[in-house]
Amino acid sequence: MEKAILNIRISLLRVFLIAGCFLFLIVKYKSEHPRMQWDTSPDKVLISYEMDGGEVDIGYIPDFRVWGNGYIVWSERDPNFNREIYEGYLSQSELTTLVNQFADAGLYKWFGNAGDSLDFVGVKLLDRYDSLPVDGNPKISHLVDYLKSGAGVEANKFIPTVGYLYVFPVKETEYKITNIVPVQWAGNKYESDFENFERTFPNGKEITGDELDFVWQIVNHSLFIKSNDKIYWIALEIPKITY
Repeated sequence: MEKAILNIRISLLRVFLIAGCFLFLIVKYKSEHPRMQWDTSPDKVLISYEMDGGEVDIGYIPDFRVWGNGYIVWSERDPNFNREIYEGYLSQSELTTLVNQFADAGLYKWFGNAGDSLDFVGVKLLDRYDSLPVDGNPKISHLVDYLKSGAGVEANKFIPTVGYLYVFPVKETEYKITNIVPVQWAGNKYESDFENFERTFPNGKEITGDELDFVWQIVNHSLFIKSNDKIYWIALEIPKITY
């Protein structure tokens, strides 16, 4: 009798173990095969290049970002580190191909996504978000490089229509400054000089038109300006584009 009971318990344990394994495989499969659907709104980011952990400076523009409607913005630098920002559009079919390529490269896999890279690429679907380190996975690195170069779309220079200017005084010893733009603003357009700019415009000063064009050229060339023999860190927030 006791032997029969023991055999029943062993049989039940086997059943539970098998059922548990099947349940694990089902959950794992669903997790690794999410619905390839996303919010196609123009204000929802689908694919993004991200920096892990630490803070980013005001006005930081990532190497690329792709929105759900196919809008893509990316930055390129020349050998002198001058920056140019481009924009374009991907079709929904092209987005589907990209998302599937990220999935095939291991984006949604439970194992094998570890890495020591400080840069990540993330994809936000309707019911799932996941990210992968850029380094250590050749397929991911290839896709990231592809997006960094505009993913084959017709490139147009991005021209902002509104921005928010920040100016902070700095000491020359605080940064290893290698590129400083001597700046002379035409006329007195501010309520105070640059020394008091942060206090006068704590949320940045909204600028448009010629003034924005002027500042946009500066920040794409250098983070620092020199005015009246003093050095300032200058930053420009562009709605939707900058972090």
